[in-house]
Amino acid sequence: MKGRSHLLKYLIAIILAAIFPLLYMTRQSFGPSAQASQRHPLDPLSKDEVTATVTVLKDAGKLAPETRFASIYLKEPPKEQVVADLTAGRARRAAYALLYNWTTRVTSEAVVELGQRELVSWKDWEPSDPPARSIIINRLQEIVKADARWQQAARRRGIDDFSRVSILPELGEGQRLREQNGDRFTGAFSFLRDDASAVPAIMGLNMDVNLTRGTMARFEDARFFPTSPAPARKRADNPLRPLQILQPDGPGLRMQGTFIRAGAWNCTMWPTKTERGGVRFFTERLSPR
Repeated sequence: MKGRSHLLKYLIAIILAAIFPLLYMTRQSFGPSAQASQRHPLDPLSKDEVTATVTVLKDAGKLAPETRFASIYLKEPPKEQVVADLTAGRARRAAYALLYNWTTRVTSEAVVELGQRELVSWKDWEPSDPPARSIIINRLQEIVKADARWQQAARRRGIDDFSRVSILPELGEGQRLREQNGDRFTGAFSFLRDDASAVPAIMGLNMDVNLTRGTMARFEDARFFPTSPAPARKRADNPLRPLQILQPDGPGLRMQGTFIRAGAWNCTMWPTKTERGGVRFFTERLSPR
C-alpha cells in the first residue's frame, strides 16, 4: 500500500509539472497585448498611449525646442462610434494634444489616431499668450530653478531640496504677460509647499523672467543685499504731517537703518521693488533678546 501511495504522489507531481508551464503560456497569451485590444473606448489614455502620441508628433516634426505640452487626453468618440465599437469588440481610440510654442507664441491642437499611430489633425491658433496658466507656471519652474543665483539664494536659506519650492507668476487672473521688444516677461515669487505658516513665501527675492527666451532677466536677493527704500513723495494737495511717537514709559521701539529693536525682539527689514514700481516691506524676526 505504501508503495502504491508513493507511486501515486510521484505521478501527480509529474502531471502538475507538465500542466503548470501550459497554464503560464496560456496566461501570457491574454497579457497586456490582449488586454489592450479589449480596452473600453472611453478608458483614459494609458502611459504607452501618451508616449505614442508624443512620438507621432515628434516624428511629424511638430515639436520645436521651445514647444511645451499643455495637456494630452483621450479624444472622446461620438456615442454612435462607441456603441458600434462595443458591439464589434474593438476600440478605435485617438489622443488630443494641446501645445504652446514660446518662440512663435502659437497654440496648436493635434489629434493622433492611436491604432495607426498617425497624425490626423493639426490646427494653429493666432499668436497670443498661453491658453492655460499652468503653461506659464511650468515655464517658470524650469527657468528659475535652473538659475545658479536662485539656487544659491535657496541654499542660503537652508533649502537644498528644490522640489519643496513652487514658483508662481506675479500675474493676476486674466492679466496678460508684459511685452518688451517682442518677448514676454513676468515677475515671479517662490514659496515652500510644506510650509504651513501664514506667509510661506521665500522673502527677499526679486525676479523678472523672460519666458520667451527662457532666461532670468533680473535677479536681486534683498535678504542678503538690502537696499534703502525710495523716499516717499509728498502730494502737494495733501502734504503729509510729521509722525510723532510718544513713549511716556521710556523708549520701547528703536530704529537704526533696517534694524529694529521692539521690546524683547530684534528685527530686520528689507524693501523689495514690485513690478509696477511700488515698494513692499518684509520684516523678519531674527532672535529674542
